[in-house]
Amino acid sequence: MVGQISRLFWIIPAAMLIIALAPWPYIYYRILRLVVCVCAAVVALQSFDRRGWHAWTIALSVLAVLFNPVMPVHLTRSIWSVLNILGAVLLMGHLWVEREQNWRPHR
Repeated sequence: MVGQISRLFWIIPAAMLIIALAPWPYIYYRILRLVVCVCAAVVALQSFDRRGWHAWTIALSVLAVLFNPVMPVHLTRSIWSVLNILGAVLLMGHLWVEREQNWRPHR
């Protein structure tokens, strides 16, 4: 999977989620929703194509739905802070797992 789509689909939204912990103008959070939703959906689709419905696919799909800009979920700033960290960890964890599985020598 890592070879099929750019690592930026994991890295950019993860970085934006961490940066979102600081106070920003509202437009940043709207852009954040769009970027996280699109990137998480693309990665989830790649994951689904590769393994079907498993824990990574479901978690990435939930992340895409949670951050969707069309029907936004309204939560408190403290809850979003926790979700931002969890989302960044999810994305980077998935990238690491995919990278390890794809770059491991075949036996």
